[in-house]
Amino acid sequence: MLPRLISFFLLFACVSLQATPYRIIVISEGEESPTSSLTSLGQKRADFFVGFLLGIPPRTPPLFADMVSTNSSQMPQHPITFVGAPSSLPAIQTIAPLANVIFFEKAPVTVFTNMPESVQQFIPQKIQNLKRTLYEGKAYNEKTAVICWKEKDIPRLLLELEPRLRNNGSFQKTFPSDHPHSQVFIITYKQGKPSFQVVEIH
Repeated sequence: MLPRLISFFLLFACVSLQATPYRIIVISEGEESPTSSLTSLGQKRADFFVGFLLGIPPRTPPLFADMVSTNSSQMPQHPITFVGAPSSLPAIQTIAPLANVIFFEKAPVTVFTNMPESVQQFIPQKIQNLKRTLYEGKAYNEKTAVICWKEKDIPRLLLELEPRLRNNGSFQKTFPSDHPHSQVFIITYKQGKPSFQVVEIH
């Protein structure tokens, strides 16, 4: 009887301690031209996301202070360690400026470790692959992930990543209404429970 109880508690502990990102930020891809690339406005928006998310010290703060560090000797509490998008040109072009800053440390901040090293990891092909990447293993546990997705598919993406959002009042009020490019959508996990918020881009 005792071995069964021990096995049960070990299983419960493993389930309870499932690795999850601390925060998932979803942005929509920029405006698309007839040639399936970004328009000039879309490219400006892609460039703007870098300063919006990371901040432009000392003029503007980052979206979340725990994602970045101004002290090179200290790691931020929840750094951006994943940047991804489906394999569509507008989405890749939208997320590329942020990825470049993180990969090559061109931002006026010093953080960002454990970034995926290959294109296959960097651009998940399917939502389920993305979910496995973020939630299985501990590479992104307690870290921040930034994902670019097609605007009309963002509600489905969020529900695929976190089905419990179906019962979240903030989520229900936001969707299925139209959402402009001037918003980012955020899932935050605290003690294993997801919360949802929408932040206006300014």
